[in-house]
Amino acid sequence: MEGKISKAIGISEKGIELVDKISKMDISHTFIEKIDKNKDVDKDFVRKLLDEIEILYLVFDSTDKRAVEIVKAIGFMAAERKTLCIGFDFSTDKPIKIEEIDRYIQAEEEKLSEIADLMDMMAESITEEPILNLDITDLRDIMITDKDIKYICTQIEYGTDSRTAVEKIMEDIESTGDEFISKKCIMILEGDERVTFEYISELMLEFEERCTGDKSSVIFANLVKPESKNVKVCVLFN
Repeated sequence: MEGKISKAIGISEKGIELVDKISKMDISHTFIEKIDKNKDVDKDFVRKLLDEIEILYLVFDSTDKRAVEIVKAIGFMAAERKTLCIGFDFSTDKPIKIEEIDRYIQAEEEKLSEIADLMDMMAESITEEPILNLDITDLRDIMITDKDIKYICTQIEYGTDSRTAVEKIMEDIESTGDEFISKKCIMILEGDERVTFEYISELMLEFEERCTGDKSSVIFANLVKPESKNVKVCVLFN
């Protein structure tokens, strides 16, 4: 299990189809698991799912009522175990409310690759591998609120100045709604030695103005990937 403390679970037909696609992508810190809609999701089964897992991603389609039942059952147990539980609903219907999970995000299938990157970068950011990492409480602070969040996982070219990079990120960023508490911003960067601390500091200053207005509330993790073609940037704020 070393290095893998997150799990993406595809639930019912649509969820399984999507995690099958994710499993073929460039992810290294997230386990993939599948739950058929006919599976008896009892307490013992869920306990085993959660063993040694810090972050649980539930991938489903809320038009499938059985999938929603399974999401609620897993979310309830995850809350008891203090496992961060994030649901990605790939339905095209109106968003629904699922109180049993920590964060509900309605996602688009055409952005599945970005969602997979988001999952994996969040997972890696709380391991001991990065030069500078995050703590699971940082992610919990972002995700577990009664208001909305903004999030994105994208790529920028090396040499892009910080203001241009942040302007582009803010143009493309996704949102779960329009009510925010503006308390914390997390930036996870993945790149080679060209991602310097000076550049990171410049990005942080730009995000301060746009996310929280409070320098102490912008934190980051730096994931070193030698000879990467572009800088991957994951931003989350509430």
